[in-house]
Amino acid sequence: MNVFRLKSRYLIWFGCIVLSACSKPKMYEFNVDSGDSGIALRQFAIQANLEIVFNSSDLEGIDTNAIYGRMTPDDALSKMLKNTRLDYRVENNSNVYAILVR
Repeated sequence: MNVFRLKSRYLIWFGCIVLSACSKPKMYEFNVDSGDSGIALRQFAIQANLEIVFNSSDLEGIDTNAIYGRMTPDDALSKMLKNTRLDYRVENNSNVYAILVR
């Protein structure tokens, strides 16, 4: 086997490892009680190691659902905001989540 084939196989193998690592969303352990949305969203952001942006006055009187267990930030936030007037979007494919009122 020539050197070119070995290098090509190595690059393909390495590329597959990198792609499989990048394609899996990172899982986090969440332990956030239900209640005041401002407090709960701050706890969520700390536990998910990401930034969260919201207008505090929009959250007044809105309680969120509890989230417990290992899951992705998107799954956790979806469960947390289910059946509330709140929604979210990820800003420019980054680690910044914006909380919106529906």
